[in-house]
Amino acid sequence: MKPMMCFDVDGTIRGTTDEHIVYDSTILALKKLKEAGYPIVVSTGRGRDSFLRTGIQDIADWDGFVFNNGQLITDGKGNVINAHHFKNEDVIRTIAKADELNLAVTLKKEHRIITKEPDEYVLETQRYFGNQIGPVEKYNGTDLVDMMIIYGPKGWDYKPFLDLEGISVLPGLSCFADVAIAGVSKATGIMELGKVLGSDHYVCFGDSQNDIEMMKHASTSICMGNGDAMTKAEADYVTADIDDDGIYKACIHFGYIKEWRKMTLKEAYETGRDLDVYVDSEMADQDSHSFDDLWQSIYDIVQVSVGGIVEEDPEELKKAIAWLKETQDKTEAYKTLDIPFEVK
Repeated sequence: MKPMMCFDVDGTIRGTTDEHIVYDSTILALKKLKEAGYPIVVSTGRGRDSFLRTGIQDIADWDGFVFNNGQLITDGKGNVINAHHFKNEDVIRTIAKADELNLAVTLKKEHRIITKEPDEYVLETQRYFGNQIGPVEKYNGTDLVDMMIIYGPKGWDYKPFLDLEGISVLPGLSCFADVAIAGVSKATGIMELGKVLGSDHYVCFGDSQNDIEMMKHASTSICMGNGDAMTKAEADYVTADIDDDGIYKACIHFGYIKEWRKMTLKEAYETGRDLDVYVDSEMADQDSHSFDDLWQSIYDIVQVSVGGIVEEDPEELKKAIAWLKETQDKTEAYKTLDIPFEVK
């Protein structure tokens, strides 16, 4: 089986400026990877609720999700494969150390809470992620905790937390560090998911230190050009920045997908007439040599085939539908015509 293609979210798929843009080239790369037969996977430090608010679940036909730095794994439909929770004593120790340093900690249990009033570090991280800040509450010591985030100065090493038992601390690119269960990571989550998907190897894309463990175990690891120095040093390849088509360019570089360019009108003619369904169409362009007539002939044969009136090979129908969508802008009369066809 082809390797899983695993993607971090913030700074990799999704921009971290105020607009939090997902670039068209990224969506195109994901679509082409899927068409080429690669399982595509989200691997993020975000919790599931936080991730769903980004809308990224809707930009591609995902095969699986790794949330909370490997602590929650689901299939592409959101069914839980496995979930890991912090030990209560590890949560209590982490909060106690943060209290000593007057730092806030976000906990995700049944709902998201924060241990002290938001300070400048919390607010800067909120701007970075576009996340919600939970209410200030004291941890009761017994609730299951799925996720922890510590807030501190940008670029800080979080050294006071590094020797605490049961956790690993992963500094981010803003004023925060993800806290993960010791021994659990994006890498372990991906491999758990791989057992379900039938794949034992993966390619990964990331930009920050919570991606390093994932990179260490990948067959190929790719860091975004906007990533931090430690992550770049770990990666096999550093691509362009997120806003310079980094994911798309890396996929082209490694040959995972072919470079897309807009068809010329001549190519649209040639590829349309090469479609298997063309020979069963009216071929109205034979006399007129009109591209509109060719396009309409393909549209009509697809319509009657999807409707069950004429039998065509499903894979050939998919190719014809893709051709209709790609070449519609070259028509004169059909630029806005709906193409509602779907082949299962």
